[in-house]
Amino acid sequence: MSAASTTEHGDQQGDRNRILVRSITASDGGTVLAAGDGPGDEVFRFRVPVRPDATSARRWQRVMRRIHRVEIDGGSGCFQAMVWGVGHRREVRMPVPLGTALGLGLAGVPLVLDLTGR
Repeated sequence: MSAASTTEHGDQQGDRNRILVRSITASDGGTVLAAGDGPGDEVFRFRVPVRPDATSARRWQRVMRRIHRVEIDGGSGCFQAMVWGVGHRREVRMPVPLGTALGLGLAGVPLVLDLTGR
């Protein structure tokens, strides 16, 4: 599955810079994300200065009816994360802390890294 197929919005140029995260590895200094375009294809490794927050991720999973994906925007030099899903009655897109986004990724929610501004 390509990263472009995991996104609902965005033009062709923007989708080229969206990459599906294949693995998340927490370490002492933060978290390493391995991303790639296809199954088994690792394009690069990306380090973020935050560790996953599993407790907060579980809270979000209880509050949301369904979580479609998490997007991390790393293109602007600072990291911002958004959850896409269904809240009580409608589809929502909400900001979450980076640690929560990583925790949701470890829990099996598709994680997309957006590097448009890099």
